[in-house]
Amino acid sequence: MKNTVRQPQAMGLPYSLFARPFLRFVDSEKAHDLAIRGLSTFGQSSGGQRVLSSLYHAPELPIHVFGRLFHHPLGLAAGFDKGAEALSAWPALGFSWLEYGGVTRFPQDGNPKPRMFRAESENALVNRMGLNNPGASAVRDSLISRRSSGKWPKVPVAANIGRSKKTPNESAPSDYSQTLD
Repeated sequence: MKNTVRQPQAMGLPYSLFARPFLRFVDSEKAHDLAIRGLSTFGQSSGGQRVLSSLYHAPELPIHVFGRLFHHPLGLAAGFDKGAEALSAWPALGFSWLEYGGVTRFPQDGNPKPRMFRAESENALVNRMGLNNPGASAVRDSLISRRSSGKWPKVPVAANIGRSKKTPNESAPSDYSQTLD
């Protein structure tokens, strides 16, 4: 029997032909930063979101979890969009839920560079970023601005928080609580 289900290609032809070859020649952390900036820009307008939607068509694989219906089980986990900069772009790329962060109470630079690099022989990316993020206040202001401008994604959004490096372990509960304030 012939398989009639269309198998989506990861990110489609435009990504394969243009973006990926360019990004392979750029430092991996710089490529990540460029991707976040580009996605943030495209996600700000309905036209940009249409362009992103044309890159990938997610299959409909409905799933009920925690009393919610998701179009499919694919979501964006924390770590890629640490400052919630590209929230409006992710649903256009097919994600049915989003998690931004990790966010800490205080801004953090993360580990010294280089901290992200390609392991070409293993076809892998090594990430030792160290929870770099703009801090809870900056992320909060960005989220408030996004919500008030009507650019909030129409999918569930979650936050991932972490303990600030300068906070001692015994003060972690207070640090987590203040991160959420």
